Amino acid sequence: MVLQTAQFGRVSTTSVGGVPQNMQARGYAPRAGALVQSPFHSNGIHRLQRRGLCAARQAPVLVTSQATAIDQIATAEAPATSSMAAGPNSDNVCMSGLNGLSAGGVEGLDSGCFHVAAQQPVLYTVQESLNLLSLDNKSLLRGLLPDSFPARLAAEPGSEKQRRFIIIDENVFETYGPQLEQYMQYHGVECEILALPTCEPNKSFNLIFQVAERLEAFKLNRRKEPIIAIGGGVCLDVAGLAANLYRRNTPLIKIPTTVMAAVDASIGIKTAVNFHGRKNKMGTYCAPLAVFIDKTFLKTLGDRHLSNGSAEILKMACIKDRELFELLEKHSAELIQTKFQSPHASTIMRRSIQGMLEELEYNLWEHILSRLVDYGHAFSPEIEMAALQGDEALLLHGEAVNIDMALTTQVYPFYLSCLLSVFHD
Repeated sequence: MVLQTAQFGRVSTTSVGGVPQNMQARGYAPRAGALVQSPFHSNGIHRLQRRGLCAARQAPVLVTSQATAIDQIATAEAPATSSMAAGPNSDNVCMSGLNGLSAGGVEGLDSGCFHVAAQQPVLYTVQESLNLLSLDNKSLLRGLLPDSFPARLAAEPGSEKQRRFIIIDENVFETYGPQLEQYMQYHGVECEILALPTCEPNKSFNLIFQVAERLEAFKLNRRKEPIIAIGGGVCLDVAGLAANLYRRNTPLIKIPTTVMAAVDASIGIKTAVNFHGRKNKMGTYCAPLAVFIDKTFLKTLGDRHLSNGSAEILKMACIKDRELFELLEKHSAELIQTKFQSPHASTIMRRSIQGMLEELEYNLWEHILSRLVDYGHAFSPEIEMAALQGDEALLLHGEAVNIDMALTTQVYPFYLSCLLSVFHD
C-alpha cells in the first residue's frame, strides 16, 4: 500500500492499493468481479517484502461490489506497520551481489527482458501558520526528518547549526526583507537570500539558471536543508521547478504571499515556466515538503491583487461548493476591505483549499485530463499571455480566469442548444 496524502489542518485523505478513497465517488473504484493486485505482484512482491518495501504477501482481492472495493483492498494490503512510509532499508538496498530482489526477479538473466515496477509516495502538509517572521515562530527553522521516506518536515528545529537558502520575490523582499534577515540572524541561521523579479513576463528558464547557480555556490545539503520560497504564484512555480531540477529533487517549503498563491499555486505539485510565449509550457511535478500559509502577508496587497486571487476561490465555489458561493455573495466586499483578515475570510480560504485538495489529490500527476479545476482555463492562458506588454502584465491570471468563466458559462448553453437542435432535426 502506498500512502498518498495532502493535508490541510486536520483534513487528510489517503490512497489505498493505488485507488484513492475519494475516487470511489467518481466511478474509478474497481468494478465488481475484478481482480485487484498491487503493482508489486506475483513473484516480485515477496522480494520487496524482504527489502522492507511492502506488506506481507496477499492473494489478489476479489471485489464483490464496487461499494466495498476500497475496504477490501485496504484489508488485504494494509501493513501491520508503516514500513512503506519508513522507506527502503539501507542494509538491503546496499546488498552486494545479484539477489533477485527487483520486481522482475532474475528472469531477465534468461530472457533478456527486465521488468521494473515502482510507486512514488507523496506526503506533505498545507498548514496555516500566522506571523511566520515573528521571532518566537520556529516554523522556518524546521528541517528534514532524518531518514524519512518520502521526505518529511521535522516537528521541531534541529539542535545543530541551521543553514537556509531562501528564494523570495523582490517586491516581497522590499517589504519584509529586513524582518526576514533579523529573524535568521536572531536564530543563528546561515542563510543566502535570493530576491528575484518573479513576474509573468520574466517567468522563464533564465530565472531557473540564476537559482541553480546560487544554489551551487551555497553548497546546499539537500539531506538537511530545505529551500524556502516566499512569494506569489510565479515565484513558487520558479522555485519549485529549480528545486525539482537541482540534484533531481531538493526539498522545498512554500510560503505564499498572495491570495492566488495561497488557495491555488502553492498547494499542488505542479511547477512550470513560460516557453515561446506560451504559459507554463515547460514544467514538472514536484511535491513540496510543506506549505505554510500566513494571512498576515496579505495585508500589504492592493485591491486588484486581492480580487485577482478571489477568482480562483470563485471557481471552486462554482464547480463544487454552494456554501462557499453564498459566503462570497455575502462577504466579498468585506474580504477586500479587511484584506482577508476577517473570520469570514478564514472560512472562505479554508473551504477553497479543501475543495482544491479534494480535486487534486486523486489526480496529482494529471493522468486524468478532464478536470473540474480547469473551469475558467479554456482560453484564459492565451489571453493572459497576449496581454503581456514588455515587463507589464495588463491582465492578471485571475482576471483572465474570470473572463473565461463568464464567457464559457454564457456560450455553453448556446452551444448545447445548437447541438440538440441538430440531433432533433
